[in-house]
Amino acid sequence: MSKTSKKYFDEGFKNEIWKKFVANFKSLNSQKEVLSVLAIFLTPYELNILEKRLAVLNLLRKGLTYNKICEIADVHRSTISFIKKGFIKTKKPKRNNERISKIEFKKEARPRFRRYRYLRRVS
Repeated sequence: MSKTSKKYFDEGFKNEIWKKFVANFKSLNSQKEVLSVLAIFLTPYELNILEKRLAVLNLLRKGLTYNKICEIADVHRSTISFIKKGFIKTKKPKRNNERISKIEFKKEARPRFRRYRYLRRVS
C-alpha cells in the first residue's frame, strides 16, 4: 500500500467530504455501480483486503470456526480475531514489561489510528 502524509484535515472539512462520499453511495442502485465507484477509490490490493474482511465477517456471523475461516478466506487467525473484536487494536505492554491498566489504555488509545499487530515467529 502506498504511504500517505500524516497531515489530517479539520473536522468540518472531513465531515463535508464524507457527506459527499456517502451521498454518492446512496444514489447507487446496483452492486455493479458500487464496485465501479470503489474501484476508483481503492487499489486492487485494497479491494482484495476489503473483500477478505467482508468474507471473514460473513463467515463469523454464520458461526464457522476460526480454522474453517482460515481455510476459506486464506487469512491468519489474528486477522479473524481482529475483525471479530471490531477492528480494535490492543496496546502492547510497556518496554519494562509492565502491564497497561484498562484505564490507562483507554486514555492512550486512539481509535482512528489503528494498526495491525504483527506477531513474532517462535521457532
